[in-house]
Amino acid sequence: MRNHTHYSAHSPSFFNFAYAWREIAATLRGSGNLIKEFVKLDLMAQFKKTVLGNSWLVITPVLNLAIWLIMRRSGVFAPGATDIPYPAYLLLSLSLWTFFIGFFETLGGSITAAAPIITQVKISYEIIVAQKVLVNLANFVVPFLLSLAVILIYGVELHWASLLFPLTLVPLVLFGTLLGMLFAIVEVVAHDLFILFRRSLKLFMYLTPIVYSNKTDSALLQTIMGWNPLTYLIVLPRDVLVRGQFTDLETYLWVSGGMVVAFLLMAQFLFFSWPKMLEKVM
Repeated sequence: MRNHTHYSAHSPSFFNFAYAWREIAATLRGSGNLIKEFVKLDLMAQFKKTVLGNSWLVITPVLNLAIWLIMRRSGVFAPGATDIPYPAYLLLSLSLWTFFIGFFETLGGSITAAAPIITQVKISYEIIVAQKVLVNLANFVVPFLLSLAVILIYGVELHWASLLFPLTLVPLVLFGTLLGMLFAIVEVVAHDLFILFRRSLKLFMYLTPIVYSNKTDSALLQTIMGWNPLTYLIVLPRDVLVRGQFTDLETYLWVSGGMVVAFLLMAQFLFFSWPKMLEKVM
């Protein structure tokens, strides 16, 4: 397992991609059991002090759904036309949004939180990233199954293309992980900026077709959503699942390609800058 606590002046440069990814792959391959144990501990700890435990994975999306349905019924906002019944649309969209921001929530403060453990046990940061990604994937299963049940209850017919839904989520996972790793660094070097972004997350939800449809009557919202890359990473998977259609496929592929490149560069940057990050928090 690679030891990041010492940094040699003769270490490979940032542009040595082959070296970095060979080391990252070797670390992850040799740490499968450790990652598995970390995931178990994380899943058990997250609701340890609550009476209802893992039931919150169902209660939270149901409460969110109820709030937005009441607001819609009262005429507070008009979400626009949806291709499936609005409660099913809303529950699925909120599940996808919670899934996305879960990567920021779990990874955002991970450098500061994990630094004492990492320096004592001498594990690599990519193990922590893998652990948080797997925990977030596990937490998505229950809300997604709940959303799927509601979709079927409303009589929405699934298509063969719906089987591709998990694959279409890969760019969203990369974007969420990228965001989490980026703000893990920001949390170390500019904590106020980290807090500001964390408190602004709710605003970004309103600029993405989550509670609103991308067919909303607001021209301003449609323009903002059109420029928001997250729109395409959520709309296409959602439409693949419930309609079997690859909405705005070309734009989705361009955005996905950009996310892949950005993710690789961020992981590369963290690989080489991790020792310096540790120095700042220790």
